[in-house]
Amino acid sequence: DLGKKTPWHLSLNGGLVPIIEINTTGDLIYESKILMELIDEMFPNDGIKLQPINEIDRAKLKLKVI
Repeated sequence: DLGKKTPWHLSLNGGLVPIIEINTTGDLIYESKILMELIDEMFPNDGIKLQPINEIDRAKLKLKVI
């Protein structure tokens, strides 16, 4: 229930979602567009891409134009 966030979640990043904690470093990443870039970069040959392949479309996504 996103309306009832736990105290630990609120203390991590103010309760923003989505959030990923990197196991190896403990880093918290919590901005949707940044998460999409990170996952595509960390797993370049696995599954479906989360961002457009075309550079112009990726730029528009960053501008929230698409």
